[in-house]
This record gives sequence, C-alpha cells and structure tokens, in this order.
Amino acid sequence: AMEKVSKDGVITIEESKTSNTYVEVNGGSITKLYGGGKEALVNQSNITVNNTDQINRIYGGGYAGNIASDTNIEVNDGLIIYIFGGGYSGDVTGNTNIEVNAGKITDIYGGGYVGDVLENANIAVNGAEIANIYGGGYQGAIDKETIINVNDGFIESIYGGGFEGNVINNTNINILGGTISNNIYGGGYEGNVNKNTYINVVDGIINGSIYGGGYAGNIINNVYIEFINGQVDKNIFGVELPECDVA
Repeated sequence: AMEKVSKDGVITIEESKTSNTYVEVNGGSITKLYGGGKEALVNQSNITVNNTDQINRIYGGGYAGNIASDTNIEVNDGLIIYIFGGGYSGDVTGNTNIEVNAGKITDIYGGGYVGDVLENANIAVNGAEIANIYGGGYQGAIDKETIINVNDGFIESIYGGGFEGNVINNTNINILGGTISNNIYGGGYEGNVNKNTYINVVDGIINGSIYGGGYAGNIINNVYIEFINGQVDKNIFGVELPECDVA
C-alpha cells in the first residue's frame, strides 16, 4: 500500500488491493485521514495517533472503498474533531475497534459515515475529553452489536446507537469510571435499535440522567439498566418520552 498526501492535507491509502494498511501520526495537522483505500479494497486498516495539532476527520475505513476484515484506531493524544470507526460511503465487513487513551475529541462514531459495519462496533475510552460518543454510525448501520466501554475520561454524552443510523442487534454501554457531564442514552440519536439496550454502571460520575432508550430513536425489544456503584446526579429512566418508544 502507498500513502499519498495531497496538497490539502488529505492522507489516502492508494494502490491497495487486499493488503493491510498501517498509518502512524506523531504530529502536524491533517484534514482527513482514511485507513482504507480510495475506491479500493483493503483487508485490515490500522491507525495510531500518538499526537497531532489537529485532525479534522479520521475514518478507519476507506473513501468509497470497503474493508474486508477489521479497522483499528488508537488515539494516545492530540486534538481530533471526528472519528469514524468505519468508512466514508464504504463498508466494513468485520469489526471496528476504537481505543482512546488521551486527547481532546469532539465526536466519536463506532460506525461509518453513510457506511455500514457488518460485525460489531467497539469503542474503549481510557482517558481524554470527548463531547459525544455514538456507538453506531452517522447514517450508517451496525449489523450486529455496539459495545462502549468507558474506564476513565471526561465525556459529555453517550449514545449506544448511531446518529440517524440503526443498530440491527443490541447496544452495550459499560461505565467503569470517568465522568459523564450530560446524559447516557442506551439507544441512538434518531437511530433505532432493533433488539435490546444494555447499560451497566460499575463506577463513575454521571452529572445528568441515564435513559435506557434513545433520543428520538426506538428500541424494538427491551431495555436493561444495571447500576452497581457510582453517582447519578439526576435520574434513571427506562426511556425518554415522547421522543423514544419501546415497541
């Protein structure tokens, strides 16, 4: 595979067929970074960001190019606006895996931007300041499950589902530490969950409320909330009405 850097700061992996791609960022500014190919198939993509002045968008997948297996994104520091585990109008056949250890990020999407994930979307947060986490995609579907594990960090809002993107199976949110300054939603933001939502709070501080359902998104089966320890400053609701319904 070849890295091609254009004049506008876009990094694209080109001339890839079924190879693996590895991109490491240690500084500087990038407009868009694609782990996958431009209208080309890549087997597996691996992106590591150790530091950066700013990256506007990171896509684990490709630009209208599919990933044959998994995408892996690791962030250790730096300023990033959007992270998509999947591709831009490209599908991921396997899983998407996002691990954030430090840095400042606006929005994280486990899925793609108008691109589907055929297996699971996994997000692990061990630190960092994050505005919103969406387990699913931006107008892209997750065919199996979304799993969000928060061990530490400062996050405003968490949605188990997608932003106008559906989750075909279950959503899973596990809070093991950290601070959530706003709300946790088991479902999506105007995105449906076709099976169940699971929220498990073992520890951590939630300044807002916990909603088992979504924000303007439906849950087809059931809502499960388990609260073991930690702090919720407001309320725990099975769903939020009238925006959300459980069928």
